[in-house]
Amino acid sequence: MSLLKSLTFDKIPICLDDITKLSFQAGTICSVKSVAKARKPSYEMEACFDEGKKSCGQFTRNYKEEELIGKQIIGLTNLPFVRIAGIKSEYLTLGFADEMNDGQAIPLTPCLPVKNGARILLPDSRGELNFDKTRQAEYKNFESVEILSATVVDIVISQQSGKNFCIVDFGKQKTGVALAIGKLKGDLSDYLGIQIPVICNLDYEQEGCILTNETKLVAFSLPVDSNHSTLVKVDKPII
Repeated sequence: MSLLKSLTFDKIPICLDDITKLSFQAGTICSVKSVAKARKPSYEMEACFDEGKKSCGQFTRNYKEEELIGKQIIGLTNLPFVRIAGIKSEYLTLGFADEMNDGQAIPLTPCLPVKNGARILLPDSRGELNFDKTRQAEYKNFESVEILSATVVDIVISQQSGKNFCIVDFGKQKTGVALAIGKLKGDLSDYLGIQIPVICNLDYEQEGCILTNETKLVAFSLPVDSNHSTLVKVDKPII
C-alpha cells in the first residue's frame, strides 16, 4: 500500500490562519422537523452550540426525526446565513454524502460526548489559537479546505512525543498517517474501524505547525476535558 504523500490533492495547501477563520463546533440537536417547501427532502434542525442556531440538512433518507434529536454533530457556525425554503439557515452541518451520492448525507459526530460549543483542535505549537467570535467566514474559506473520509486501521503513540497518530485507509490502496491532536480518551481499540474526517491540505512547512513531511494529515478531534480529546467520526459507515 502506498503512502498518502504520493497522492496529488485537488486543493492548494492552506495555512493555520486560514482554517482558524472557520468555527467548527460541536453542538447537540434539540429539535427536528421536515421542511415542507424544500425542493429536496430536508430537515430543519435546531442545535445548541454556544447558542441555539437553526439549519437545513438533507438527512431524511438515513434518519427519522427522532433519531437526530439529542445527537451531537459538527457545525460550521460562522458562515453568512442563507435562506432555504424560507428558513434562515445559520450553520452548516458537516457530513459526507451517502452511497447514493445524490445530496443525502451522514453527519459527523464526536466519538465521545463533548461540551457544546467545543472547537476542533489544530496542530499548532504556539498553543491554543484564539478564535474571534465576531469574525464571519466566507464560503470560499470553507471550500479551500480539503476534507476526506478515511478508515482508522491502527493508532500509534509516539514514545518520544506521546502524540497519537492514526494510520488511515482512504481506499484504492492509499493509506496515510494523520495526527490526532491531544491524548485520546478511552481504549484506543474502540477507535479502530471507524470512518473519520481528515484535513489533507494544511501546509506542514509553515511556522508553528507541528506536522511533518511524513505526517501531513490532521484528524478531526475535540477536547473532552482538560487532559483528553476524542476523534470525530462519520456517524454511520459509508460504503
